[in-house]
Amino acid sequence: MPCGCQVVCLDVDEALIDLRSAMHEPIARALHAIRGVVSGAEALAAPELIAIRDRVATEVSAEAPMEEIRWTAFERTLAEFGGDTARADEITEQYLADRLRPTHPYDDVVSTLDVLRRNHARAGHERQRWRRS
Repeated sequence: MPCGCQVVCLDVDEALIDLRSAMHEPIARALHAIRGVVSGAEALAAPELIAIRDRVATEVSAEAPMEEIRWTAFERTLAEFGGDTARADEITEQYLADRLRPTHPYDDVVSTLDVLRRNHARAGHERQRWRRS
């Protein structure tokens, strides 16, 4: 039975892919990078880095892109540990490059998209490259 849909829009993270569990590896790499440039950051752990990101997310504009939130959180983390905040650019770029690599779709995503495609729904994607202004 045709769905009557012409266009279906889905947010990738947590709708199509399990992004939450995939974030462990990129966060671990960001921690390694921070520890590599900040003496005294050996005690920094993933939950603390995530807590800093969560605080930043509540402080910035609701329209702020995730990339800006991450950059600000990395900059703040470096500042809190006495590191060079200019390294936030490098750490953020690496994090953004790593964050989707370990992802995979939920079990029923491919078959669901196939049903939509067979019923003539259009699918596409938009990838934005973030640059700090």
